[in-house]
Amino acid sequence: MTKRVAIVYDERFMDHETGPHPECPERVEVISKALRKHFGEQLMWISPRSATEDEILLVHSESHLRRVQEICVNQGGGYLDRDTPCSEKSFEVARLAAGAALTGMDLLMEGQADRVFAVVRPPCHHASRDRAAGFCLFNNTAICAEYGRSRFGCRRVAILDWDVHHGNGTEALLGMDPNVLFVSWHQWPQYPGTGGPRSCEGMDTVLNLPLPRGATGSTYMKLFEERVDPLLHYFKPEIIIITTGFDAGAADPLGGMLLEAEDFRDLAARACQLADEFCGGRVLSLLAGGYSLSSLGQYAIGHVRGLKGLNGR
Repeated sequence: MTKRVAIVYDERFMDHETGPHPECPERVEVISKALRKHFGEQLMWISPRSATEDEILLVHSESHLRRVQEICVNQGGGYLDRDTPCSEKSFEVARLAAGAALTGMDLLMEGQADRVFAVVRPPCHHASRDRAAGFCLFNNTAICAEYGRSRFGCRRVAILDWDVHHGNGTEALLGMDPNVLFVSWHQWPQYPGTGGPRSCEGMDTVLNLPLPRGATGSTYMKLFEERVDPLLHYFKPEIIIITTGFDAGAADPLGGMLLEAEDFRDLAARACQLADEFCGGRVLSLLAGGYSLSSLGQYAIGHVRGLKGLNGR
């Protein structure tokens, strides 16, 4: 039986103007158009709300929030770090992106959807408590995990991150919490230079899976089955949050991995199968990286097919 999948999306995500930059407005436009064309009426399309400042402060410092606001709103934009440009509207768009994650959590916990894919920008997983980094203004993944615990009493949250880059911000924010399981497949060495082979020694709820350039979907799935499945069976999360990076795709200009659309389908499907065992099927997927405008649509279709429990292309 296919699952009820909600897509949380708003055209205002395109208002985060980054100039000539890989993290461009067209990313979400390409994905939303591909999903509408392929799935038609099979998906629920939901408009997000904006996160409140208090919700952002669940994981970020007041000084970080005000710095992003100052540079975007008062200065009209600039660079938050050498890789992370912003415009006058970026502060509000980043609040909307965080709010889309929270909207997805509400949909799942209130039983209005079985799976949710939030097609958002700017992305999230490099932002830490006090700084923006790697195209990310706020850490939507971490904000959402803390919101799920404070709003709905989720005791155990699992985060699966298969963006091509290590989710260093998410790990820094939540990695020491025994009630959050963080797993990251990523190309190594690669930006940001963290998550290496010995990076999670002595940490019971962090599993980093650094992979060499050229890794294929079969390698990702082998690690899922051999390393991640046992952890999830032991941890028994109440919700699974996926940081979905399509920059592990073979066509991506910033990555060096060889995943195809069916690999993104299979990874999502396996996460959903485990969610069906432990947490009422609740899976919340948040868009992170992915910069090949010619391939993003097919990668996203594969991902949503996995969320829906559909085989084939």
